[in-house]
Amino acid sequence: MPAVPENAPARRWPSRRGVLGMLAAAPLVLRSRRAAAAAIRRWLVTGASEQRLDGLDAAMQAFMQHHGVRSGALAVARGGTTLFEHAYTWAEPDYPVVQPDSPFRLASVSKAFTAALVHELVEARELDLDSPVFALLGLDRHALADQRVDSRLAAITARHLIDHRGGWDAEAARFDPVFRMRDVARRLGLHRAPTARDIARFMVGEPLQFSPGTQGRYCNFGYLLLGLAAGKALNVDYPAALKARVTGPLGITQVHLARTRKDLRRAGEGFYDQPGSGLTPEFPDREVRAALPYGGGGWLTESMDAPAGLAASAGAVARLIGHSAVWGFGRRRNGQTAARSGVMSGTTSFAISRADGLDVCLVINTRSTALDAATLEITRVLDAAGL
Repeated sequence: MPAVPENAPARRWPSRRGVLGMLAAAPLVLRSRRAAAAAIRRWLVTGASEQRLDGLDAAMQAFMQHHGVRSGALAVARGGTTLFEHAYTWAEPDYPVVQPDSPFRLASVSKAFTAALVHELVEARELDLDSPVFALLGLDRHALADQRVDSRLAAITARHLIDHRGGWDAEAARFDPVFRMRDVARRLGLHRAPTARDIARFMVGEPLQFSPGTQGRYCNFGYLLLGLAAGKALNVDYPAALKARVTGPLGITQVHLARTRKDLRRAGEGFYDQPGSGLTPEFPDREVRAALPYGGGGWLTESMDAPAGLAASAGAVARLIGHSAVWGFGRRRNGQTAARSGVMSGTTSFAISRADGLDVCLVINTRSTALDAATLEITRVLDAAGL
């Protein structure tokens, strides 16, 4: 309980009847506040009209209004060709109106692009799936005096990383460096934002939780290494490699490295809604607070590029997964259903390749665990339309 200031006036506590009265009135107050908030919002749909798929707009409207989501986007494609691409805004009049080509942060759906890039490099024999990754990157020494190099590190290959079998278990270690960038930067004594390579060289001296290839544990750091390896193979950075070998050849333009700071958003990019703040890794030697989606969550999108740092339109994702596996490695697997999701402060994304050939991407501008009902309704509408 917070301390009471010495000169605070005496507080008069309400009677039991008064307390009960206030509790009884609380739901009415909350409902009236929600109603007032909803009353000043407006519902906008942008995108080419598609009458037989009007039910998708209705499904998104019901979901977003029920959960208070201010912006989102939905795209449906088949074989890399867009069938439906709408963006939705349910917000105050001065809130940015998103368009079908507006980029949204993808969180872990970014990994589908990274896997596609690695596949193209392997196909072109510019990257060996079974060669040791740390040797390729020239990373073999621990960064700090109190660290040591785990001998098993040298055996980790790109194949291990693609399959989340590299040897790291963030849950067991209680540490995911991709989401603890400020801690990494402070350990390294940095006076600037950490880069992806900074994170990698720090992790050279951290222990593995299991021998590479023996277990599968979802790992963001493994995909960060894949991004570095892809850049090394082409002697460019990750975004340039992705454009050169994946998005460029497919004619997909609305894919970018997301920017962390709110004032550096891409053209057409909306806001990210999430309450709370934290210390940003952008200034690791100072206590600078930022809203959770804009650095306060302990991460920087520029430094988590390959595992979770991309921004793209929903249509760009739907078109990509019409060619490349949404989960795993290689081309799209016809006749099978696979999906990938991503969640972080200010972002929830979901991409699915259905066995019937449809590819769907849904993204919203806040963290939510309530997408299941929306995706079920979207599936019902698609089935009813005979797609």
